[in-house]
Parts: sequence; structure tokens; C-alpha cells
Amino acid sequence: MILNLRSCLAVVLAVLISSPCIADPENATGKAQKPTNVTAIDKSTDKGIALRARATGSADDIIPELSFQDVKLDDVVDYLQDVVPNFKAVVIRDANLSPDVPQIRLRLKKVSLDQFLELLSTAYPGVEVSQIPGSTGTVHVIKVRGTEEVLQARHQGGAGAGVRVYALAPYINYIVTARPEAAKDKATANKEALNQILSLIKATLAQVGDTGSAQPVIQVHEETQTLIVKGNVEQQSVLEDVLGQLIPKQWWTDKKHQTETDNLRAQLQEREKSMEYNMAREKAMYQDRLQDLEKMLDAARKRLEERDTIAARNAAELERLRVRLEAMGRGKSGGESKPGTKSE
Repeated sequence: MILNLRSCLAVVLAVLISSPCIADPENATGKAQKPTNVTAIDKSTDKGIALRARATGSADDIIPELSFQDVKLDDVVDYLQDVVPNFKAVVIRDANLSPDVPQIRLRLKKVSLDQFLELLSTAYPGVEVSQIPGSTGTVHVIKVRGTEEVLQARHQGGAGAGVRVYALAPYINYIVTARPEAAKDKATANKEALNQILSLIKATLAQVGDTGSAQPVIQVHEETQTLIVKGNVEQQSVLEDVLGQLIPKQWWTDKKHQTETDNLRAQLQEREKSMEYNMAREKAMYQDRLQDLEKMLDAARKRLEERDTIAARNAAELERLRVRLEAMGRGKSGGESKPGTKSE
């Protein structure tokens, strides 16, 4: 036991000393590199990791989706360190445990990193998570202990009890919405629906197996409406049958059709908005063009009026010149006739 504690302390000190260059690869290369072992798992057809997250480094940031199917804990931690900035962690096991223990199988949506770590320690009793703060950030120490259940599963070749996680939100929503009267308090209605589901599950699982067989361990994470069940293959199969019977297949079909209809309606509305926007834009453009044409027409009309005014003025001036010329012509002809008369 003393040797194990010393080895644990030595590993933690080594991580703290080398954390700037090991646990934070972004500082060294400018870009996080995905571990090769996780890449190989990700390409597997039977087992893999699916994680879509956009976090900024805070433990309270919400991760949109986490999905792990029979993935080693070390690979899960490596993957989280790649996608969650500033997250540093090290996995330490008891000496009698295999590196493959435990195999993580979880699927969650909209959870924070702290919630995931808490759920990890809740779903897997042999996993303990502690934090070591420091100047370069907090290091999470994930300790895997050799509990009786883990050792028993190891001796049985992994064919014993397993842990499964189920999302209960769809079933809770169905029970709440299927009631004749709408719930006034949604939180209370969800709580009642959750209790009803748990009661049905426990009553059904009590009928599975022999009298002396071990009963499954059931826990609920109410914040995420997640059910954590530890049991054998038969118990897990019966549990899935119970959940499958809670919601009729026709409801899933109708929901699928409703989702497709909603998506189609949303697309049509988006297209309608786009058309309205384009029509309004073209209308505004044509109105601006019409105003420009009206201004051009007014300017042309004013120029014509000015030309008419100038033409009238010129005509009047020509008329005055004509009258003056005619008067001058008459005066000249009259002056020439008078001397001739006087000579006679």
C-alpha cells in the first residue's frame, strides 16, 4: 500500500513538472494534435468515439454531445484534453488492474466538463476524480481502484456486470405530454414522470434472474435526466425492452413525420422570407429608379420651359427689330420724295 501511494505521488509530481509541455500541446505547436490511438479507435466500425464540442476552456462550458462506446478511459481522457482547452488530466490505476479497465460507454448531450467527470465517478464506482490546482492550471487526477466488482469482472473475462447509461428525457417528455391536462409546473411533472419510469424499471428487473442472483444497481442523474444501470446482459436487455415499450412505435413514426414536416415548414418559411426580402429589395430598387427618372423628367421639363421662355424672348426681340427696320425703311423713302417735289 505504501509503495502504491509513493508511486502515485511520483506520477502526480511528474505530471505537474511536465504539464506546460505535455498536457498543453497547443503551446508547443500552436495546434492540438489528436493521439494516434484515438484516431484508430475513431475509425473502427464496432467501437469508437464521437465527440462534438466547442468549449472555451471553462469547466462550466456546455459540451453539445459526448458519445463513447466501449472506449478505454485513457483514450477518453486523451480525447477530452484535445478538444477541451486547458483541461489536464492523468489516469492512475491500482497495480492489479489492467489498462483496459474500465471500458467507458456513455452518451450525453449538453453537459459541462464537471458534470461529465461527476457522472463518470458515479457510473463507475472504482473511478475517483480529484483536482490539484497550480500556477499552470488545475490537473485532474483520475484514480481507478480495484473494487470487488472490477476484480470479479476481470476474473470472469469481462462477461459479468456492465454499466450502461440511458437518456430518459424522451420518455419523460412523452409521459408528460400524453397526459389529458397540461402540467402547470413542468419541473414537478417531470419529477413525477421520472419516478413512474423508475418504479416500472425496478418492478420489472425484480422479476429477472433466479432468487439468489445479484440485483442490478440503478442510479439517476436528475440534472441531465440520465439513468445509470449496472447489471448483467439479461438485465440490460430487459431494461431496454421496458424502455422500448414506454413509447409506442407509432409515436416514434409520428414524431419522425412531424420532425420532417417541421423541417419542411421551416425551409418553406425561410424561402418565403428570402423571397419577401428579395421582392422588398427589388421594390426599393425600382422605387429609387423611379424617383431618379421623375427627377430627370422634372429637370427636362424645366429645361424645356426655359427654352420656351428664351424662344419667346427671342421672338419678341425679332419682332421689335422688324418693326424698327420697317420704320426706318418708311422714314428713308419719305425723305427721298420731298426734294423731288421742291425742284418742280
